[in-house]
Amino acid sequence: RQLRATGQAPAAMPAPFAVSLPSPTSGQPKPVANLPQPPTLFVGRAAEIKALADRLQEPACRLLTLIGPGGIGKTRLALEVARQLIDRSAITPDTPAHFPEGIFFVDLMPIDSAAGMVAAMAEAVGFTFYSNTPPQQQLFNYLKARKLLLLLDNFEHLCPESSLVAELLAAAPGVKMMVTSRDALPLQSAYLHLIQGLDYAAEQPAVDAPATDAVRLFVQCAQRHPA
Repeated sequence: RQLRATGQAPAAMPAPFAVSLPSPTSGQPKPVANLPQPPTLFVGRAAEIKALADRLQEPACRLLTLIGPGGIGKTRLALEVARQLIDRSAITPDTPAHFPEGIFFVDLMPIDSAAGMVAAMAEAVGFTFYSNTPPQQQLFNYLKARKLLLLLDNFEHLCPESSLVAELLAAAPGVKMMVTSRDALPLQSAYLHLIQGLDYAAEQPAVDAPATDAVRLFVQCAQRHPA
C-alpha cells in the first residue's frame, strides 16, 4: 500500500524574466520563453512531466488545466513541463516545433479582472497596446497568427472570467494554454489533470532500496532548513 506525501515544498518564485534561449548548432532555435528560475531543484514526477508534455503536443488539446490544492506543486510541475517542451524542440531540430514562437509564463495571482488578464498576457508575450481599439481585440489580433503556449498560473480566483480563455483560443488557433488552478475551469474544452502528492512506502524499505521521490524531497527540504 502507498501513502501520499505533499508535492514540491512551497517556495517564493522569482519574478519571470524574458530570455532568448540559445540555438542548437543546427536546425531550428529553441523557442523564446520567460519562465521563472526556480530556487531549488525539481524532485520526481518524471513520468507525469512526460505525459503532460505529450498531451500538450496532441492537436486536440488546446487547454490543459493542472488542478490541486495550494502547496501541492502545480506551478513547479507546469514549469517543468514547459522546460521539457523547450528541450524537445532542441533535441529534435528536424521536426517543426509545436510552439515555435514561444512559451510564456503569466502570473495571475495579483490579477482580479478579465482586463487585468489581458494586460498580463500582453506583457508576458511582449505586446504593447498601440491604438484606441479595445485592448482585448488588439491582443487577439496579435495572437491570431501565432503559434505559442501560454502558462497561466494561479487561475482559481478568476474562474468567473473563464470565457476570456475560450474566446482567445477561438480567435487564435495556434495558441495553447496550460493553466494551474485550485478549481477546474467551467469550460468543456479543458483537459483536466489532478495533481496528487508524491508516493512513499508505507513500510520500512530495504536498506539498499532507492529513495522514493517523497524521501528525496524531504531530504532536500531538510538540507535547506537545518535544525
